[in-house]
Amino acid sequence: MVGYLPYLKSLKKKELFMSSQTNKYNMSLLDIIGVSCFNTSFYFEFVFLERKDEYSYILALSVFKKTLENREPSVIMSDRELSLMNAIKTVFPNTINLLCIWHIEKNVLANCKKHFTNTDEFDIFMSNWNNVAYSTTSTIFESTLGEFELLYQTRANKSLLVLGKKNYLHFGNRSSSRAEGAHSKLKSYLQVSTGGFQGITEKFCLAIRHKFNEIKVKLANKKVKVLRCDTPLEQFCTDYIMSHFALKKIYIPYEKVKKGTMAPWADHFMVIMGLPCAHKMQHL
Repeated sequence: MVGYLPYLKSLKKKELFMSSQTNKYNMSLLDIIGVSCFNTSFYFEFVFLERKDEYSYILALSVFKKTLENREPSVIMSDRELSLMNAIKTVFPNTINLLCIWHIEKNVLANCKKHFTNTDEFDIFMSNWNNVAYSTTSTIFESTLGEFELLYQTRANKSLLVLGKKNYLHFGNRSSSRAEGAHSKLKSYLQVSTGGFQGITEKFCLAIRHKFNEIKVKLANKKVKVLRCDTPLEQFCTDYIMSHFALKKIYIPYEKVKKGTMAPWADHFMVIMGLPCAHKMQHL
């Protein structure tokens, strides 16, 4: 897909979010959310589903793919709904499907706490789990995972761990809360769940126009407001039309370079944000 969050060459986004709820017709609403270069959400597609099965999701995602002119997002984030996950794999075979870390942690809490006799033991378990889940490099991940599996005599499901989120261009989005927030906002436009499809469609269009106008205003403001970040990235910023959000993100690792507080080599910032990390900046 062309363009991504820090840059303004396109408002299309390489990472998308999926969420669904029901209405009075007992049909699920699948809404697909994108993220703009300003780190704000926008609505990409709405689909009413008669059934939440793999076939229905494949049909909905196929329409979405056609809208993208058969290009594939680099990342789609969703909850662990197997029908949706299988459909994503079918329609977008090269897209990474990341799972919401909040739901993973909720699952761990619900299924593991009962196996511990006291709170202190469980707190230690969760601390060890977090060390694995929030590993910032593959080396650290393999080390902490090995210790975790040895200590608790269990095999962790690698596909559920946040390390995967460190290895792909997801712009710091690790949960589906953005989609849930956008869905809640959408409900404020719908107001009631008893409307007909024509009325609902009109309200969807109103929500889309509102988000589009918000982005247009932000683009206009960016042209008149000068953001000064003292970084040695003049050439990088010249090659791309940078948003203020991206410039502020770049300034964080640059501050580490100036203060000499860089951590040992870890390229996850560059991988997940598509922006130079502190070690890269050191050689610019």
